[in-house]
Amino acid sequence: MYTRIHKEGTVLRLILVLSLVGLAVSGYLTYVHYNRAEGVCPIGGGCFDVWDSEYSVVFGIPVALIGFLGYVALFGMSYLRLYYPDLGIAENFPTYMLLISIIGAAFSIYLTLIEIFVIQAICDWCFTAFLVMMAILGLLAYGILKGRDEKPAAEPVTT
Repeated sequence: MYTRIHKEGTVLRLILVLSLVGLAVSGYLTYVHYNRAEGVCPIGGGCFDVWDSEYSVVFGIPVALIGFLGYVALFGMSYLRLYYPDLGIAENFPTYMLLISIIGAAFSIYLTLIEIFVIQAICDWCFTAFLVMMAILGLLAYGILKGRDEKPAAEPVTT
């Protein structure tokens, strides 16, 4: 079944931009993790406490890398759906994107609560990634829910 998105072009373009922001943030955090680089914490300094915590890695994989891969998937599916809509596999991408963004948002909420209540420090970069994922989830949920009621575009008549 073809999943419709209300104002699909606009929603997908916004997701492309947001995914690029998410890729930049999570890419930077992944770089800092693997290169043991001295990261920059823009506002408060809580980044260092979060980066050095046991919660920055899950099953040996940096949380930032998990986020990076999620944003790669969201960007790729948005791009293919927007610019290659007739590609057979792209018809279900909105459903897959919604699933990825729900998982990403849930994981981001969990990590943000860990930052606040366990580590007692906020990472500005991590919070930015959280906001980006929540925005993507909101766009997809809105687009898919509004798109359910739309009728398919009429097929052009050829004679």
